[in-house]
Amino acid sequence: MRFEYFGTNWLKEGFIFPSLSDYIADTKERLRQPLSVPAYATAGEAERIQRFSQLTQDNPYLQRASFAEAVRQEGENWENLRAVPYGEYPELYSVCIFSSKMLTGIQPIIFLYTAKTLGMLYNACALDYQDKVWIYISDQLFKEHGMLKAEELCYLVGHELGHTQCHHATIRSTTSYGSDKEYSADRAGMIVCAKWMLTHIPGCQPQYAAQLAALYGTATLLKLEVATANGPDKTDWRTAIDYEKLQRDMDNVFDGAAKLSVSTGSHPYTRHRIMAMINFSQSQMLYRCLGLNPNDYPGLCSDEHLQRLMSYQLTNQ
Repeated sequence: MRFEYFGTNWLKEGFIFPSLSDYIADTKERLRQPLSVPAYATAGEAERIQRFSQLTQDNPYLQRASFAEAVRQEGENWENLRAVPYGEYPELYSVCIFSSKMLTGIQPIIFLYTAKTLGMLYNACALDYQDKVWIYISDQLFKEHGMLKAEELCYLVGHELGHTQCHHATIRSTTSYGSDKEYSADRAGMIVCAKWMLTHIPGCQPQYAAQLAALYGTATLLKLEVATANGPDKTDWRTAIDYEKLQRDMDNVFDGAAKLSVSTGSHPYTRHRIMAMINFSQSQMLYRCLGLNPNDYPGLCSDEHLQRLMSYQLTNQ
């Protein structure tokens, strides 16, 4: 039975509206489908998604109720919500379209919001549900000129889409959730960032794109921390980040990291996230997610090695 009626095809082919019982049966069957597990998800993440997927099959309306609750929780922190036209923010629009099509295959609906709380002032989020994707971004990120480069915006949007692909909004509203969810989302952000550079920078090589994806992911995290600490419109973004120095600092980020305990809050320590991004930038998994054959690039760590690194980082630091 046909449910999508876009354009004027129905004028030629006829219009058959499904009965209510057919619609309910179809919706219930769609909600029973197992949740997808992204290729870049950490091992713990994949296991968690599979557990929750079983719950949605036993109770297919749980996913819908969880999604509605996630939207309600996020919406409490917004005002002045408006859709983004292409002409107003062409770079944002292009990045969001690129990111969503790469990770989800779906063209998103893009919104800007004005934050009502400090926690959402320098922030973004994304939601996807039944073949639709919504991306919400704080307008403060664009009020401060030059805050995020295109590659950093790719990382930010990709990170938020990573949360949706790993079903974090849905799972969050029904179960407790550890800080390790950020690692999978960081990977998604890096994938989009690297792919953007491979697509938009002539002659860009995969090894260079992977290294820069970790750099720009790190820079984005630090910029958001600086902006939150300084307050709105207080930072000169022309001089806030020295990328060459940041790269040197990243080369030494593993030194002393073992002295830090694992974060039990909503996010891991930034240093741990940087370590994880560096490891992912040197992994076969990233190259596969970029559509490349990792066997063509010697020296990359295997999935098993990457999993051991993450297991150590999550449990033994």
